[in-house]
This record gives sequence, C-alpha cells and structure tokens, in this order.
Amino acid sequence: MWKTSTSISMGLDHALALVDGEVFAWGNNVFGKCNIPASIKESRDVIMISAAKNGHHSMALKNDGTLECWGYNGSRQCNVPASIKESRNVVAISAGGGHSMALTETGRVECWGENHKGIVVPDEIQGKVIAISAGGFHSMALTKDYEVRCWGGNYENLRDVPEHIQGKVIAISAGLYVSCAILNDGKIICWNAASEESSDIPDDIKVGSSSPTRVSSISMERYIGAAVLTDSHLRCWTSSSVDSRFASSFTDIPCWIQGLVATVSIGLNNVLVSLTTGKVVCWGPDTNLRNVPSEILGIVDSSPSLLPRMTSTAAAGDKSVVALSPQMTSTAAAVDLSSEQSSNKCFNCSEPTQYGSFYCEKCKSGKFGGYSFLQYFHHCY
Repeated sequence: MWKTSTSISMGLDHALALVDGEVFAWGNNVFGKCNIPASIKESRDVIMISAAKNGHHSMALKNDGTLECWGYNGSRQCNVPASIKESRNVVAISAGGGHSMALTETGRVECWGENHKGIVVPDEIQGKVIAISAGGFHSMALTKDYEVRCWGGNYENLRDVPEHIQGKVIAISAGLYVSCAILNDGKIICWNAASEESSDIPDDIKVGSSSPTRVSSISMERYIGAAVLTDSHLRCWTSSSVDSRFASSFTDIPCWIQGLVATVSIGLNNVLVSLTTGKVVCWGPDTNLRNVPSEILGIVDSSPSLLPRMTSTAAAGDKSVVALSPQMTSTAAAVDLSSEQSSNKCFNCSEPTQYGSFYCEKCKSGKFGGYSFLQYFHHCY
C-alpha cells in the first residue's frame, strides 16, 4: 500500500518529501543536506519540510512546534535562534539561499543567516503574517490583510511588489531572482526585471485573464515555472529565452499524472510533484533528483531521451510494470499503474510518436512499434 505524501520541497539540487510524518531526502548530498538527523528519523512526527532555494541546507518542523536545520551552515542558516527553540510555537518554515525563516502562531517572523538576504524583518508586519517564503536572495511574507511584503536583496527588483495586487493575494512563492503571488481570482503574477510582470506565464492563468482556469499553488524560478490548477492538472512553462531542448525536458509533463497532481516544487532543472495517490514523481535533466526513493516512487522521468532501454519484455495489457530510472536496476519493485491507466486520459496524444505521452488510446491498442511494453515510457507507437 502506498503511503500518503503530504509535502514536497525541491532545493537547488536536492529534494525532500514528507510522508506520514517521515522525511525522505535525495539528490546531491554536498554538505550533508540529505543526511536526515537521527532525531527527525526517530520521531516521525514532522509536519513541514523545506529545501533551500539556491542553497545547501534543509529544514523540518515537528508537531511540537520545534524545528531542525541541517546541511551547509557557513552563514549560520542552521543556527536556530534561542527564541524559536524555546517558544515551541512555530507553524511554518522556509529555507532560502543562505538564510532561514520561521513563522510563529502569533504572526511574527524570525529570520537568520545572511543579512543581505533578508534576515531583518520589517517591524510593521510583525504580528500580522500568515505565510512566508524564502527565495535565493530575498524573503516574502503575506499578511492577514492579503498584502505582500518583500525584503532582503533587491536583485532584479525582487522587492518591488506591484501596488495593484495588494489586498488581493492569497498565496506567495519566492524563487531565485523572482517573486510570485496567486490572487483571489486564482490568477498568477510574478515580478522581476526580466519578467515584466508575468510575461512568460501562460495567458489563461496570468493576472488579468478572464479564463475560468484557476491556480491553487505555484513554484517559480527565474526562467521556469509550474502551477497546479484547481482541477489537479499541472502546467509547466519556461521563458522564451530558454533553449528549446532544455525547455522540453522540463515542460514534457507525464500525462498520466494529469488530474492527480496535489503539489509541485521546482529547482533549477527538475520538477517534483506529489500526487493525490500519495506517490511522488520527478522529471528533468538532473538524474540524481529523478532517483526518487523507492518507498514513495511513482513513475520517474518524462523525456524519452533520458530513459534507458528495458531488457525485459512484458505483454501488452500487463498492468504491473517495472519502472526503471537511469540509476535503478532491473530488480526494482513493480509499480501497479492500473488505477491511473484506467481513470485518466492523456491530452497530448494526437500524434502516435508525440513526446509526453504515458498512456493513450494508441498505446492501449497495443501499437508499440516492436519495442517491449513501455520501453520508452512516454512514446506512443
């Protein structure tokens, strides 16, 4: 039986997942950021996690209101302040490039680490904050009046919140060189010097659109973005300046997950998704990040060019398929895909060889072009 994933977080080049109070970590383990402390492993009562944006540390919040940080501590981003340790009233955490943030149940924000990245919290918002987000070089907070405040480094105008959104914001997300918000109409706006207020976001989900499509959560970096819609579908996009070969490795969404997406988190290269089924999926060019722990693994990868050839064969219609990543062997456990296959249609299978296709009518008919079943997961022959 699959466990229920409750939280995911993608950092610069490592990832965290929280499953039934248990924390999983994988990716680049430089500075020990994937070495989960024994106190976290043994307690299994973690309620929130955060992997550093553009940084090398990890954070976990326990059910008793205490938190722990591990990984790189060169800027003291893992030195949790005594006031936080003693209060035991933390309700949210966020790890930034070289700093860390915590929100208490009284609406106060504490930040520590590199000063120029936003550890001096504006006095006027203390006691009023309901959400926080740490970026690579700055910090964001959402107040109970649905207004946004940004502080820290102002690279590419990260702190310049558009005035017309104040009082309308319901969620925030700070990335590397970008600030984003979801408004009360379910639309997205992002700002920095390059984006010119959301120019790269798909038209139907950007601020000002009259489309009924609504966004429930967002994750952004400088040139790439992802959003979960209220119908549990996922959108991914890149800046027009991104090379098309890289862009396709990011935007080729495994279409079997559409309608099943719960949350999304992106790093510099990869997309990490938790599903309503409790599974975790990751794709993109970074092979270390695609190597999701087997206990919580869904199906990895979305680009056929990144997948190995499978040596075994399986009959068409076999609902239990061994899913191999470049770092997994043929001894990997079989994954039961029957529920996803029977209940979800692919929306990008108009051509028999179109990338991004996991399971569609052409595949269902058994047209596999001589290859073993799902030899390339997202080809439909």
